[in-house]
Amino acid sequence: MFPSSSQRLSLFRRAAWSALLAASLLAPSQVVQAHPHGWVDYRVEVRFDDQGRVVALREVWRMDPFYSLTLIEEMAAAGSDEDGRLELGQDITETLAAGRYLTHLYAGNVDAGPELGQGEVDEVHVERQGSRILVSFELPLAEPLRPTKQRPLRYQIYDSSYYIEFLHDPDDVAISLVDAPEGCESRVIPADPDPALVAQAAMIDVDGQAPDGLGRFFTDTGEILCSAD
Repeated sequence: MFPSSSQRLSLFRRAAWSALLAASLLAPSQVVQAHPHGWVDYRVEVRFDDQGRVVALREVWRMDPFYSLTLIEEMAAAGSDEDGRLELGQDITETLAAGRYLTHLYAGNVDAGPELGQGEVDEVHVERQGSRILVSFELPLAEPLRPTKQRPLRYQIYDSSYYIEFLHDPDDVAISLVDAPEGCESRVIPADPDPALVAQAAMIDVDGQAPDGLGRFFTDTGEILCSAD
């Protein structure tokens, strides 16, 4: 049996998505002991304005095949493909906003300064790509930022509980710069978790409670900077 709409929404409300995945994606005979229990491959388009400032990140999340199957069945239950996509997109828009879209923005060191403010997401788009569901949205910065070598824009996207792993899509361009001035560049800084944290995550079973913030240590960091004029 596939989950009801309320069960589906609880996945996004909890950010960890554990209730839905544990109930519907794991076969009864499976024994899954270590975090994470699902994954999302994503890419980011960094949008610049005509003054060379970053104004928004367009994120495209590619859900893992098991969770995608659940969403495909849910959309089919809506009556038509278009209705299903619109309904799911509206649900995600309303619920992910409470978790700041699992996106953390910084000007400079991710460990030193406060997070940058975010604007409002107008709409979340849902589409099917083969056996995978793509979720995409444009997340504005509350204030435009001119990234420099001394003060680059950095972002992290993660599920705090590390029930779901978020990493840049290995089969696509990880970061694209849209309308960027000359001299701008980007890179992905891979996660490098302490072996003790890896062991800790491996000890958490499917029903276990992970320490809040664990996911941050297992996520990539995207970096964007531009040279001085």
